[in-house]
Amino acid sequence: MSAILAACLALQVAESWILQLVERNASAILSGQWWRMGTALFFQEGWLAGGVSNIVALLVIGALAEQMLARWTWLVVYAVGGLAAETIALAWQPVGAGNSIAISALAGFLLVAPLFDRSRRPLELSCIASGGGTMRVLAASAVLVLLLRHDIHGAGALAGGVLTVGAAALDFGMAA
Repeated sequence: MSAILAACLALQVAESWILQLVERNASAILSGQWWRMGTALFFQEGWLAGGVSNIVALLVIGALAEQMLARWTWLVVYAVGGLAAETIALAWQPVGAGNSIAISALAGFLLVAPLFDRSRRPLELSCIASGGGTMRVLAASAVLVLLLRHDIHGAGALAGGVLTVGAAALDFGMAA
């Protein structure tokens, strides 16, 4: 995924006009340009700095989530969580682009998943969460604040958490 995002970022930097064709734009989407819901997850309104920081965040958060998820489930959480946040963004931030909301869905997964199966918690998350769940409470509080502020990253994290509850209830998609 990081390689695809890097290629899209390089294209965007080389051809600056492309962002206007692919970004989330509620008016354009409601006029029939539905593909923008997906393409907005591959291009960056933050340009080079935003793109590089999102790719680094994906490498870190994505690797942690990959320790707990089957590959196809990782992709479902990333894509469906990102698309759910894009849908909410139509009202909260009608114009924009970036994959940080899909990364937020993976972060929402990491926040909720250990509640269902402690044996699958990544080592890094085990170290953070070992202090009685204080970090988990702080992270959940941060998501709540983001949601109250109508920040689309909170919507992504919430979507990732909801997808995690669904996967746990159905008992599938968690890495062994």
